[in-house]
Amino acid sequence: DRSGNYFMANCAVRDDFSVPIRVVLSYAECGDVIASLPVLNTFTESPLYNFTVCLHQPLFKLTMEDVPRILEWVAVNRVFGADHFVMYALPSTENIGKYLQPLVATGLVEIHVWDMEYGRKDNQRAIINECIYRHMYTSNRIALMDFDEFPTPHSAENWSDLIQHSPCANSSAALFRNAFFPVHFNDESPRSDLKITALRKTRRVSEPHQCHDRSKLILDPRQVQICDVHYIVSLVGDVRPKECCMPQEIGVLHHYRWRPEFQSMNPDAVNVTGISTDHRMWNFEARIVESMKYVYSLLDRELQYV
Repeated sequence: DRSGNYFMANCAVRDDFSVPIRVVLSYAECGDVIASLPVLNTFTESPLYNFTVCLHQPLFKLTMEDVPRILEWVAVNRVFGADHFVMYALPSTENIGKYLQPLVATGLVEIHVWDMEYGRKDNQRAIINECIYRHMYTSNRIALMDFDEFPTPHSAENWSDLIQHSPCANSSAALFRNAFFPVHFNDESPRSDLKITALRKTRRVSEPHQCHDRSKLILDPRQVQICDVHYIVSLVGDVRPKECCMPQEIGVLHHYRWRPEFQSMNPDAVNVTGISTDHRMWNFEARIVESMKYVYSLLDRELQYV
């Protein structure tokens, strides 16, 4: 019932071997060659980026009308410390990738074409692990998330300080608990009149989901062997994953999307059990506005106002 399947093969290489140049596939040892795949070796002693953000699934079922959501995702996460973004376009969404080329030209964004069409869950883990392996040496840490998600510092001003001063400082991966901000709830006005969902939506589910349930990760790519959507499967040389669940008073995954279970609620969502107001994103308002202006200027695009 899927359009495709992915496979990951981890091949042990002796210490006295040089880095392989190609991997050859065959039905039998020394049999006929089915495919010869080049090895992408990105090794470097000095990483280019501190935080690389991998969009953890390709751009699918999107149109050009969704571009503002992507630009907001880039702009807000830049404020938290992201300095490089990796996306995968499909043949059906390659027009979005082409439109974003000015962001690619600056080095802020990197876009690859996943050249087979894609269902909702097909090969999502393949894309996650492809991005981790591609940037395992070029980035100190990798953040995995969708473009309506923002791992938001609640006790610091950026991801570096948040992780350094948290119980997750020495962990292979920090998991951020998911808190939904239902987007059909009414806006609350910050100082800026720009149309920025992360600033205007302040009503959220009071108790975030537990780790491994919709949580997203910031991880050390050199320690991760296989990663799933919401957790680490295995680490390099380790039997058990060394994950850390980030305490919510330190950092929370702000997740802005429509949720059917809240559709019947009053859009004001005031004095509703299980719903609270969270103005933490307003702490970053000035920097978010400046980041939005920068990102939009790269595309020579006008900002959206309420």
